[in-house]
This record gives sequence, C-alpha cells and structure tokens, in this order.
Amino acid sequence: MATEAQLADTEASLGVLWPESYRQFARSYGAVYCPGLLDLVAQKSGLADVQQFLLPKQSVTETRRWGLEPEGGCAAFASDCSGSFFAFRQLPSNGPRPDDAAVWLFDHDVGKVIKQAATFDKWLGRFLGLRQKDDVDYRFQVVVQFPETFFASSAEIETFGQKLSESMPRTHSYDGFDAGSGTVNYFIYSNTPTAVLANFRKYLGTNKVEKKVRIAHREVQGEEFTVIWPKRDDRPFDYDYE
Repeated sequence: MATEAQLADTEASLGVLWPESYRQFARSYGAVYCPGLLDLVAQKSGLADVQQFLLPKQSVTETRRWGLEPEGGCAAFASDCSGSFFAFRQLPSNGPRPDDAAVWLFDHDVGKVIKQAATFDKWLGRFLGLRQKDDVDYRFQVVVQFPETFFASSAEIETFGQKLSESMPRTHSYDGFDAGSGTVNYFIYSNTPTAVLANFRKYLGTNKVEKKVRIAHREVQGEEFTVIWPKRDDRPFDYDYE
C-alpha cells in the first residue's frame, strides 16, 4: 500500500495533485499485479488491459521515461501487458485537489493517446465488473445508451436494466450498466447485434424510448463502434458525452 508521504513525494516530483479517487485506491491496495485480467479483457470487453499498478516512485520514473511531462499535468499510474501506460492528464499543480480525473492510455505500439474513461472510478469499475460468461466466446459488445437525464433516479436505471436483461434471448448475455459523464450505458454480449436491436424494439421500444436511445456494437477486441439505431445516424459513438 502507498503511504501519504510516498504519494506526496510523487506529487512534488511531478508537480501534480493526484485525484482523490486514485489516492484512496493507492492507499488501500498499492501496486496491484493483475495479469489474470488479460484473458477477460481480450475475450469479453475490448478494453485495454491493466496488468500492473505502479508504486509512487515508479510513477515518477515512468512518467519521465516516456516523456509525458512536457504535456503538463501528466502522471502515469499503471501499465498494460505490452508496457503502455495509463495516466492522468492536465492535473492541477495546486489546490483544490480534484475528486476524480479521466484515464488515458499512452499506447506506444500505435503512437496514440486514447481516452479510456471519464473518471478513474468508472475505469476501475469496468474491470471489476468483468466476468466469464458461461464460456461462450461472444464476438460483439452491444451498447444500449441513453442520456443520463432520461432516468429520474438510480432505481429507474436499475429497473430498466432488469427489463432489458429479461427481453434478451438466451443466446445473448446482459452484463450490467454504468452511469456517468452524461450517459447510461447498458452492455450486452452477442454474436448477432441485429437480434439485440430486434428484441429491444419488440419489448421495450416505445416512442419515448426510441427517441432517446442509441444502440451500437463493436467487436470485443475492436475499437470502432457501428451505430445500428437510430438508422442513418452518422454521429460518432462513445461511452461518454463530451
């Protein structure tokens, strides 16, 4: 586990303030090594895997080694199986301390910086929610997305998720939801995304729902989404509203 002094030394060295969400994780769990996530991530989610959380002094070393400092406010905190780094960007150098911050992947294989989640808590929650799905090798992740304002309460979000799960045939697997950054995303794994759409419209597709929902899919190891509802919707699709 990281100590307050170690985290403070890292902040002083990099000239940043860690978000409180990450500080709580580091103080509770430290440099977690989690190679077992690779199989789940590769097979089920399309997320970049996290393999090793860094010690505070490693955060300083790796942030500097990969030249992240010139961007300003950058601090690496974990790596994936290929040695690319997860980091925060544009962190403040003085108070107030942010409660949370977006997570970015500095992917040295493709030379890109890719946003992973709007917050550290949301990013971490996606890994914590991964699980094997009855040993079925699903090809696609389907995302049923609503504006967060569509639901009046968290209870309504959960109730709709239950209805969505019940509307899907046994050949699909409902995998819960996340909410934040302007959206509520429900996740379904399937080999036939069009069947997900057909069942959704048959059982849940009221006029009110269909005016607000967006449905898209991607291959579980891919990055690009294909929007299947609304039809002829050419807007980019992502988990979050920017």
